[in-house]
Amino acid sequence: MNSLGNNIRRIRKEKNISIRELSEKTKLSSSFISQVERDLVSPSIASLKEIARVLDVPLFFLIESGNLGVVVKKSERRKFTMPGSKVVFELLTPDLNRKMEMVLITLGKGEQTFNKPYGHEGDEVVFCMKGTFEVSLGVETYILEEGDSMYFNCNIPHKFKNIGDGQGVILSCTTPPSF
Repeated sequence: MNSLGNNIRRIRKEKNISIRELSEKTKLSSSFISQVERDLVSPSIASLKEIARVLDVPLFFLIESGNLGVVVKKSERRKFTMPGSKVVFELLTPDLNRKMEMVLITLGKGEQTFNKPYGHEGDEVVFCMKGTFEVSLGVETYILEEGDSMYFNCNIPHKFKNIGDGQGVILSCTTPPSF
């Protein structure tokens, strides 16, 4: 089981940040951070927010307990929605501190991932699990039907629109993580 302190230490080390550097950037003392990492003291929410900001992770990454191993149970997936959208993004990988991410994207009829195409760093493979999608990739448009897949450079602005009669589901694998 991962404690708050263990989570902070693990993420800090994954990002190659020393306690001293974390201390300088958060304005929290090195001894305090060391005590937090050893679960000797409980930091305030304000301190946790500062640590999360410097480590560039959502606050819940620090306070989450449980297994961060390779198995991600369906009931334990992290789910995200964009403001004003019903599109559901489910993170299938344990966290965003890996070399790739897998996301299950569920869209209702007529819904799209973003209002306008969005580009980001990396490469992406998508697999249409259910439904029919119109994929805007730069100036090109492609149709993906159930069972189809597509590989592309994520720097090219892209978005997915469900043009099928019902709910649609896409499996996306991106490297490096972009969420």
